[in-house]
Amino acid sequence: LDHWFPLVSAATGISNGVWPYFSGYDSGYGLLAPAVLVIWLASFGLSTLSLSALISVSTLIAGSASFTLMRSLTGSRAVALLGTSYLLLEATGPTAVISTFRAPVQITLGALLLYDSLRGDTRSVLAGFLFGVVALWNPPFGAFAVAGYTCAHACRVWQSSALERI
Repeated sequence: LDHWFPLVSAATGISNGVWPYFSGYDSGYGLLAPAVLVIWLASFGLSTLSLSALISVSTLIAGSASFTLMRSLTGSRAVALLGTSYLLLEATGPTAVISTFRAPVQITLGALLLYDSLRGDTRSVLAGFLFGVVALWNPPFGAFAVAGYTCAHACRVWQSSALERI
């Protein structure tokens, strides 16, 4: 559990009212990851089994988001299952490390919400808001995701204005 110490200490700080960024320190783990860990540890305690279960739940969420995105993009359940299998079998490790809790959830939910926000229906506003929340999971990575989000929407606006001029 040694490699979990910084994230657990950030979660302990939150449970004592000391939030990262707002209280003058940066834990390096963003805002939402330690907040989720506070709720998880309050419910299940701190143990190797508890942290492994947390990684399993976050991997399930990442796999579901990945399957939904790939199914929407390709229309094929087989391709979506193959892509999700790669995520679940290869991209996440067999041990309870911090990166398997943080990265897959933010990447897959961010990609799914970006895709949903580009659709142009009423759900796109909610998807855009949720994308911003997901970016707070790990702000250094989220900043790059927000830059991609901004570029994708700027390109869409540019394309629609170019079509109107024709």
